[in-house]
Amino acid sequence: MKYIKYLSIALFMVVLSMPSAAKPIALVFKAQKDDEKALVDYRGYFRQNINTLKEAGFEVRNSLIIDSKETLAQEIAHLPSASVGFIYIIAHGSPKSISFSETFSLTASEIETWTDLHRILAPNAWIFLHSCLTGKLIPDFFNNIQFAFTKLTIDMPDVTIIAPSECLHSSRLRKNELGSFDVYMKKGMNHQENIALSVAKETKELFSQFTTSAGLVLSQEQEDVLKKSIKKTKGTFEESVILANADYQTNDALSAAIMKNRGKKGSPLSEVKYLVEELFASIDGEASIAPETITAASPVFTAIAFRDYEVLKYLIQRGADFKVITPYGTALDYAKKELLDLKEKGPRKKDQEEIELLEKIIKLLEAAA
Repeated sequence: MKYIKYLSIALFMVVLSMPSAAKPIALVFKAQKDDEKALVDYRGYFRQNINTLKEAGFEVRNSLIIDSKETLAQEIAHLPSASVGFIYIIAHGSPKSISFSETFSLTASEIETWTDLHRILAPNAWIFLHSCLTGKLIPDFFNNIQFAFTKLTIDMPDVTIIAPSECLHSSRLRKNELGSFDVYMKKGMNHQENIALSVAKETKELFSQFTTSAGLVLSQEQEDVLKKSIKKTKGTFEESVILANADYQTNDALSAAIMKNRGKKGSPLSEVKYLVEELFASIDGEASIAPETITAASPVFTAIAFRDYEVLKYLIQRGADFKVITPYGTALDYAKKELLDLKEKGPRKKDQEEIELLEKIIKLLEAAA
């Protein structure tokens, strides 16, 4: 209960520790290297996590691509002392290193002496490691990445460090009723166990006591006591089946939600709304990133391809860019071509319903233009 009390008031204390004129800062450090496409912005619950931080009162700085030690140093050098209430690191990891690029990784020993990061942390900040294995309870777990941050902040007992104990597939933050966060990390789509571990005040106090009395070598008994003090975080979340089927890519999931209804009555509008309004999927999909590479699997084009008037209307109302120029032309060009192709097939009875829907879609697009 003592631990839960400290964890629950953490977010309130972060905000209270800041000057009243400024919001606490949340820094999001992203790896440049992402060969496995596991860290892209629209993957998983990233968008929802960012919105959770904003709702919690943080000023989120979310475009910090890290490719070198110099870049990392530059991003934090100008920040005021004690101004950062949340560090969110998104990078490939191992128990003893975090990899940001082909040529730059942070090792545990480097983190332990990262004095400039220590300077900018608020007294009750969170350090959130979306980075595989960084909390793994290896034989010398007190030398892993999570404990490197523990050693860095040993004189800041209320700084909390969250890390996954295994390979990480997705992570979620949710603001709870106490004003703090529930945290959930999982290692795969078919796994429900929460693998997020939290090092907080109790663990730091024990570690400080043990290392003062025994140097950096711990007895087996001390290791066991220390390990028991590391808490599994609270957090279980109902997940979107559509999102899981789209491999946790929320933009792709929008199209997946539309396509799954093919040949069925009704519209997947409620699922599309969930992805947009709860998980913050981009209504423009890839069009918001690279219009020249847009495919018919983008949400607006998928809605047209599957003749889903209600979903298309919703996307337009939410501000989807239906005028973007793609290899298919605009959304209106695409709808007109689809209609022309159907009519050229001849007056088949089974095509009449689609023709009527496309005509209705074209009117919608023309009215919105």
